[in-house]
Amino acid sequence: MAFVSFSKSNNTTYVYLKAYHQDDYLENTYHYVYSFGRIEKAKKEMEKMIQHFDILFPEELEEEGFTHDDLKEWHKRVKYKLLEQATKRAVN
Repeated sequence: MAFVSFSKSNNTTYVYLKAYHQDDYLENTYHYVYSFGRIEKAKKEMEKMIQHFDILFPEELEEEGFTHDDLKEWHKRVKYKLLEQATKRAVN
């Protein structure tokens, strides 16, 4: 199972894809699978990937078994995060 993660550095939000895995000691942990970059760029790139999935979807993600539906879900989460940030700026 993979999920979108956000990391903030110097007032810039970065988007990462992380996946859970179970190690030898039966502990659930996660590891980084892919970096989408800055949130604004990530949103645009994801939109392009959704439109041209067969051509633009990263091979390493396809090899991990991720699908078009996964990408749409990640994109929805990024859009929500951008909306959340815009709302916070408008309130402040």
